[in-house]
Amino acid sequence: MYMKDGGLELSDENESEDNEVIEKNTNETCQNWILRYLKIFLNDVDEKYLIDFIQHKDISPMKNFIFTFSVMSVIFIKIIKPKKTEETQKILELVPEKSEKLPQGFEKKKKKRVYSMNVNKKKRKKKLEKKNKKKKEEKVVEKTVNINEKEEEQPEIILEWSLDKFIPRNEFILITVKNSAKIIEVELDEENEESFDNNFFIGHVENLSRLNSLFDIAETLLGDDFDFNSKMELLMRFISINSTCSSSEYQKWNPEIDQFMDFIYDCVVKSFTKTLSIEILTDFIMVESIEELLKPRIDSFVQCCLPEKRNQMLIELSLFELKYIPMKKSLLCAIQDINRILKTLLVLYKLYTDEKSNEWHRKIFFRLVEISCGLYSDFLKEKCKWLVIDIEEIRPKRENVKEILFESVENIVDLTTQYAVKEAEQIVWMEKIKSCLKIMIVLEEILDELLEIADFISDEKWDTLNDRSVINECIEKFKSIFKIIENSYIETAFESGNNEALKLLCFSMMKESESVKEIIKIGLLKKKFT
Repeated sequence: MYMKDGGLELSDENESEDNEVIEKNTNETCQNWILRYLKIFLNDVDEKYLIDFIQHKDISPMKNFIFTFSVMSVIFIKIIKPKKTEETQKILELVPEKSEKLPQGFEKKKKKRVYSMNVNKKKRKKKLEKKNKKKKEEKVVEKTVNINEKEEEQPEIILEWSLDKFIPRNEFILITVKNSAKIIEVELDEENEESFDNNFFIGHVENLSRLNSLFDIAETLLGDDFDFNSKMELLMRFISINSTCSSSEYQKWNPEIDQFMDFIYDCVVKSFTKTLSIEILTDFIMVESIEELLKPRIDSFVQCCLPEKRNQMLIELSLFELKYIPMKKSLLCAIQDINRILKTLLVLYKLYTDEKSNEWHRKIFFRLVEISCGLYSDFLKEKCKWLVIDIEEIRPKRENVKEILFESVENIVDLTTQYAVKEAEQIVWMEKIKSCLKIMIVLEEILDELLEIADFISDEKWDTLNDRSVINECIEKFKSIFKIIENSYIETAFESGNNEALKLLCFSMMKESESVKEIIKIGLLKKKFT
């Protein structure tokens, strides 16, 4: 095609040539990048096979993958190493060794001739057998030569691209997108190998027997939910831990995987590779997080994977929900979840009575006590925020924490005392928590009185007052009370059974409450609210 510009004829051939040069450069960069890792992972293979695969075989699957990459996409390089046929050895064994010539001077024993009518027949038979044997030996030698020729023709290694959604059964290399790569924002520098390194992850798996053992364990646990994505989650982590990859960063298949499944995959792989860290606490009051409590259970399952243990493991994993209880916005939802978890724990306690399980159940009971106390404290502190008055904010009706939580927390403490407490120190701890629970009731009653006063002075009918000195004094007082509560660490005192700290907080609150009441009383006497 030609175009005229100012009387000159210009061809778009130059443009197409430039595009070809760019494409060639891009291909070379991409090829060199892949070849670099092939040489690292397959350092025992003659380089000529690797170079032949990259430079002379069809690389379009790789190009398409790299320049249209997306999260949770992968391309495999299947590695096939042809085995030397054992047929040659078998055939050689069939070829009889030539009989050695007898040394000179060796005297043969003379045999008597036996004359028979069948002598000619026997001679013919022996002659025929000798002829057949010779033919057979010739065929064996010919077949051996053919097999040797075929073996010489076979390459040392065969490499194949694969975009199939299943993991190869033999040795392979995988290429996928790094977790750190920002798919939307990324602009791949096609002429820079470093750009490929920054955005892509390459891993190598040589021994599939270990990987398959890992898959078997995970499939036993997950059952029908174990699919290609599950395998890839395990594979990426497995390769990252074994460092047979291009990156020191820990990689996942799905960067946005939910916390629960992420935790399971993580623990299974790390337990399998003996890299799982398990925290052991000696102080009985220091209760591990639910993650730390579940880790040894998953580790035990992985080390001795029995299908009959699956149901127990799944029920125990359901207690991971304890992690989310403190994040609940609704008090009613939180207590419903706690009560459901308590029922699950009681079922576990009744069904599985071995020593290790019982010890673990005891720890969960203590963890449930800790979470319940923390929840009670958090919602009480949340209620305290309404002491800080914002004139423009609508003040809603507050929930009564005691009415919703008290009975449930008391029930959890009682059941923990019944099923989990064994030592004298633990009995004292539970009794102190019960004492703290009663103090929390008193604390909420004082808080409710203060909130009534806060509601009174924030009423919009006082907006037109000429003298707001009393109201302003109360507002400042409420701010200081809120700071006292905020800095009191109620949850820590409650969880540890520190009733003395809670008593001191109560006395401080009572004193501040009386002070506010006195300010309001004086204001009313001086008719400051008219």
